Amino acid sequence: MIFRCPGPPCDRGPYCWQDGATKKHYRLLGHHLRGIVKSIQQGGRIESHSDVPDDIRKQLYAEEQQHSDRKRKRRNSDSRPTDHVPVVVNNYIPPTSGQAVTYNTNETMRIIHGDRSPQLVVPGYREEAVEAYYEWHCSQVRSQKQKQSYKMARDLTLDRALDLEHVYIDSDAQFYIDHGVLEGVARRFVTDVKVFLDQYDAS
Repeated sequence: MIFRCPGPPCDRGPYCWQDGATKKHYRLLGHHLRGIVKSIQQGGRIESHSDVPDDIRKQLYAEEQQHSDRKRKRRNSDSRPTDHVPVVVNNYIPPTSGQAVTYNTNETMRIIHGDRSPQLVVPGYREEAVEAYYEWHCSQVRSQKQKQSYKMARDLTLDRALDLEHVYIDSDAQFYIDHGVLEGVARRFVTDVKVFLDQYDAS
């Protein structure tokens, strides 16, 4: 598996890209992985970190710089109100020639997911599975704050017409964190899908 995070001292998992020049690790999120998939489907070969397309590298550099700028502004704000208008970065990668970008090649799956199968069997209606997943998480915590955060994660998922297979494949905790979900809740929400489905009965 090329892009699976090696773990400590790297904390960018579950997927990361290493810059060959600086040796710095960058977290790969769902939209980055979809960009890699698109490159492969257009005939590109990605056999190592050095093969990552330039446009994805530039995107990673820009997002890292934005993240650093936000952290610096928070440190300097001293909790003062700000009039800055938030910047929304649209990371959607449009398909070409009217064809949707799909996860349908063994090569793509080997690079992105390694030995983890991208295909999940979600019984019953997808929306009901997301609702049951939310309730399952809430049944395992007492904290009302965490339960509220799980509700936020559920709502974000359903509002964007995502389902548990999307959550599992993208494994994009940062998406939920960026929308206000507690970090621990976000990480649980994207990593526990298979554990839940192994015991889920849609009937």
